Amino acid sequence: MKKNGLLTQEERQDYERGHGSKPYFLDALFTLQQNYPECYIEAWTPEDYEAKVNRPMTMHESKTVSNYLYNYVDANEGTTWNKVENFVKKVLDEHSH
Repeated sequence: MKKNGLLTQEERQDYERGHGSKPYFLDALFTLQQNYPECYIEAWTPEDYEAKVNRPMTMHESKTVSNYLYNYVDANEGTTWNKVENFVKKVLDEHSH
Protein backbone atom coordinates (compact mmCIF):
# COMPACT_ATOMS: atom_id res chain seq x y z
CA MET A 1 0.00 0.00 0.00
CA LYS A 2 1.23 3.50 -0.79
CA LYS A 3 2.24 5.81 2.05
CA ASN A 4 -0.92 7.94 1.69
CA GLY A 5 -3.07 4.84 2.29
CA LEU A 6 -4.47 4.62 -1.24
CA LEU A 7 -4.33 1.22 -2.87
CA THR A 8 -1.86 0.75 -5.72
CA GLN A 9 -3.32 -0.45 -9.02
CA GLU A 10 -2.07 -3.97 -8.27
CA GLU A 11 -3.59 -3.91 -4.77
CA ARG A 12 -6.88 -2.54 -6.13
CA GLN A 13 -7.02 -5.43 -8.62
CA ASP A 14 -6.35 -7.83 -5.73
CA TYR A 15 -9.07 -6.10 -3.72
CA GLU A 16 -11.52 -6.57 -6.58
CA ARG A 17 -10.61 -10.27 -6.88
CA GLY A 18 -11.20 -11.25 -3.32
CA HIS A 19 -10.43 -10.22 0.21
CA GLY A 20 -12.67 -7.37 1.21
CA SER A 21 -14.08 -6.86 -2.26
CA LYS A 22 -17.68 -5.99 -2.93
CA PRO A 23 -18.40 -9.32 -4.72
CA TYR A 24 -16.86 -11.28 -1.83
CA PHE A 25 -18.81 -9.19 0.68
CA LEU A 26 -22.08 -9.59 -1.23
CA ASP A 27 -21.59 -13.37 -1.32
CA ALA A 28 -21.01 -13.39 2.46
CA LEU A 29 -24.02 -11.10 2.99
CA PHE A 30 -26.23 -13.37 0.90
CA THR A 31 -25.11 -16.37 2.96
CA LEU A 32 -25.83 -14.49 6.19
CA GLN A 33 -29.29 -13.52 4.92
CA GLN A 34 -29.98 -17.14 3.98
CA ASN A 35 -28.85 -18.35 7.41
CA TYR A 36 -31.03 -15.77 9.21
CA PRO A 37 -34.07 -15.15 6.98
CA GLU A 38 -36.04 -13.76 9.91
CA CYS A 39 -33.58 -10.84 10.23
CA TYR A 40 -33.41 -7.71 8.10
CA ILE A 41 -29.79 -6.91 7.31
CA GLU A 42 -28.75 -3.69 5.59
CA ALA A 43 -25.25 -2.95 4.32
CA TRP A 44 -23.35 0.07 3.02
CA THR A 45 -20.04 -0.51 1.28
CA PRO A 46 -16.96 1.60 0.47
CA GLU A 47 -18.35 1.85 -3.07
CA ASP A 48 -21.39 3.62 -1.60
CA TYR A 49 -19.15 6.01 0.33
CA GLU A 50 -17.07 6.76 -2.77
CA ALA A 51 -20.24 7.70 -4.66
CA LYS A 52 -20.21 10.88 -2.56
CA VAL A 53 -16.61 11.94 -3.33
CA ASN A 54 -14.44 12.53 -6.39
CA ARG A 55 -11.69 10.07 -5.50
CA PRO A 56 -11.21 6.56 -4.14
CA MET A 57 -11.33 6.41 -0.37
CA THR A 58 -8.63 4.65 1.59
CA MET A 59 -9.45 1.54 3.57
CA HIS A 60 -8.88 3.53 6.78
CA GLU A 61 -11.30 6.26 5.66
CA SER A 62 -13.94 3.68 4.74
CA LYS A 63 -13.55 1.91 8.08
CA THR A 64 -13.89 5.25 9.88
CA VAL A 65 -17.12 6.04 8.00
CA SER A 66 -18.45 2.59 8.91
CA ASN A 67 -17.55 3.15 12.57
CA TYR A 68 -19.43 6.47 12.59
CA LEU A 69 -22.45 4.75 11.06
CA TYR A 70 -22.31 1.96 13.66
CA ASN A 71 -21.96 4.36 16.55
CA TYR A 72 -24.14 7.32 15.59
CA VAL A 73 -26.98 6.14 13.36
CA ASP A 74 -30.15 5.32 15.22
CA ALA A 75 -32.05 2.34 13.83
CA ASN A 76 -35.29 4.19 14.57
CA GLU A 77 -34.30 6.83 12.01
CA GLY A 78 -32.49 4.55 9.58
CA THR A 79 -29.46 5.08 7.40
CA THR A 80 -29.92 7.54 4.56
CA TRP A 81 -27.74 8.81 1.73
CA ASN A 82 -27.69 12.17 3.50
CA LYS A 83 -26.29 10.62 6.69
CA VAL A 84 -23.71 8.61 4.76
CA GLU A 85 -22.63 11.71 2.85
CA ASN A 86 -22.30 13.73 6.06
CA PHE A 87 -20.05 11.10 7.64
CA VAL A 88 -17.97 10.78 4.46
CA LYS A 89 -17.43 14.55 4.43
CA LYS A 90 -16.58 14.50 8.14
CA VAL A 91 -13.97 11.76 7.68
CA LEU A 92 -12.40 13.43 4.63
CA ASP A 93 -12.26 16.73 6.51
CA GLU A 94 -10.61 15.04 9.54
CA HIS A 95 -8.03 13.34 7.34
CA SER A 96 -7.20 16.46 5.35
CA HIS A 97 -5.59 18.20 8.35
